[in-house]
Amino acid sequence: MELYEETKQKPVYKFLEQAKNASSLNKLAFLKKAYILAQESNVSWEKLLSTFELGKYYCQINEAKTGQAYFLETWKQVEQVEMDEKLQDLLAKQGSLLSMSNDLNLLTDYLEQVKVQPIVQQDAFLQGICHYHQILYYYYKDNLPTCLNELNALIKSAKDSKQEKIEAKATFLLGIVYERLGIYDLAITQQHNAIKLLGKLENWEYQASAFNALGLIYHDYQKDYHKALEYYSQAQKHWEALYIERALGVVYNNIGDSHFKLKDFEKSQVYYHKALEVLKPLKEKRQLANVFANLGNLAIESQAFEEAENHLLKSLEYREAIEQDYGIVTSLNSLGRLYLLLNKVEVAQECLKRAYQIAREKELSDSLMDNLMLQKKWYVQQGEFEKAVQCMDEYLEFKEHLFDDKMANKFSLLTEVYETRQKEQRITLLEKQNEIERRAKKRIQTLMRELHHRVTNNLEILKSILSMQSHDIQDARLREAIKAGEARVNAMATIHRQLYGEGDITVVDVSEYLPNLIEYVMCAYNYDHTNFKLQCDIEVTDLEVDVAIPVGLIVNELAMNAMKYAYKNQPNPSLSLSLKFISDDTLDLVIADNGINPPFEIDLANADSFGLKLVSMLTDQLDGTASFNQLPENGLTCHLRFELE
Repeated sequence: MELYEETKQKPVYKFLEQAKNASSLNKLAFLKKAYILAQESNVSWEKLLSTFELGKYYCQINEAKTGQAYFLETWKQVEQVEMDEKLQDLLAKQGSLLSMSNDLNLLTDYLEQVKVQPIVQQDAFLQGICHYHQILYYYYKDNLPTCLNELNALIKSAKDSKQEKIEAKATFLLGIVYERLGIYDLAITQQHNAIKLLGKLENWEYQASAFNALGLIYHDYQKDYHKALEYYSQAQKHWEALYIERALGVVYNNIGDSHFKLKDFEKSQVYYHKALEVLKPLKEKRQLANVFANLGNLAIESQAFEEAENHLLKSLEYREAIEQDYGIVTSLNSLGRLYLLLNKVEVAQECLKRAYQIAREKELSDSLMDNLMLQKKWYVQQGEFEKAVQCMDEYLEFKEHLFDDKMANKFSLLTEVYETRQKEQRITLLEKQNEIERRAKKRIQTLMRELHHRVTNNLEILKSILSMQSHDIQDARLREAIKAGEARVNAMATIHRQLYGEGDITVVDVSEYLPNLIEYVMCAYNYDHTNFKLQCDIEVTDLEVDVAIPVGLIVNELAMNAMKYAYKNQPNPSLSLSLKFISDDTLDLVIADNGINPPFEIDLANADSFGLKLVSMLTDQLDGTASFNQLPENGLTCHLRFELE
């Protein structure tokens, strides 16, 4: 009775504020006080808000069924509250919280009940949010083709209806889907687009998620751990300001993992323990398992084997509790590796055999390959070399099949992406037929833009395929050749991307196009504006397409040549580009680096390299002349002169 009287005398918002700043242990008590007091109040918004906060709390401690019940209760109170932006955001948040639970059936059940609410059927924003959460369901079910189709449709719809919040969320998720498909350049592009949109909306929580997603791409696929840390730190800054505990635990663990890869074990340990500190009260078993697994691997590196065993066993315990097969195999493999180091051969064999059985049964190819290499090591230690060879043979067989399967899946998905876009374009063309027939001039321009759009899509897919292939190629020369091919494809794709935009479809704005090309090449060779100086002096704006394409390819080749060879001994690399008229119809293109190299001659007519042969061919195509001047301290300068018809 005393608690009830105390609650009755305090405002609901005070308890909600106290809950926000309380530890997880005390948070529930404050939220329940707010809820009880709100039920006694006649203020509908207080009832709705306190009910929502309880639902949010239960979702965050993995009691999603209870959370769902409170969320559904909020809908009974919605009609008594005036619909505004604040209420829309609150209702949108509910589906996102449920989507993070382990039970996706709760999400679908929630959406089925919400979609029939009269207020949703009358509100375009809430309809879009329901569509977005349905797409999240497809994503968590690994139905990526459907996800991609629905996201493109949702983004188009959101743009048409000027629903920027939905567009931003969908763009973020599109970046995640492209990452899963292995199209990393498009994934990075979409996440940067999402960051801009979310920054404009001041949605720092979702923007932090986009930064974290970029960090994962650079960590897992680009292996650029310093770049990953830059993005993780941006996510950390936002999540710490908002104090979103679960997200903080995830990003602390990610930061620790990057420091581990950089061999900075002291910092790695600090961040792993920070992750544990916020995740333990939340009982986040999946994330806790990851942190303990990382701590175990860190302890192995530090030769703290007893500590490593404790951490890895704890990780295994959590993963068994949530029946996470992939995680169980990973933990067993790590334990097997540890016991091999400790020469505990029997327990090592027990762990590795159990991991092998699960991996074979569940078709976990990556984990199975790790297991076979550890088993091979075990047999070598026991002197059973014939069985060790058998493990190696099985490993190589799986590696070959895994590579073939992955490539086949990626090509299949890329084909589906391409076909989907083609269908969308055909539909668009059909819808525009009436307008095209009425306006002959617009018809020609529209068809040309569609043509450039299709060419761009095809080239982007080709570029992505080249990028994917380069990740699995060990030969440095072959990987460099593929990278060069990717840059050449980008040079042509960028032209067509400009041409299907607004404006004249027969000319290209080279003042924008040429710097963009060089910046792409800079990025491919790990340069940016913090470690590379790019100077552009372009007096020309528009060039005809037939001229702009060879000029762009020449600039692309010379920029790549500079990045590969010019700056090995240059601490302050720079490149300058100028394009000017020296008479009414004659253009002078100059591209110069500041590389430090011994003097050498370039005979363009008898060049051996493919790149210089291409420059020679393109110069002839322009009916131009090219000359090179090389100085030891001032780098290489190329002059290209050609006349415009």
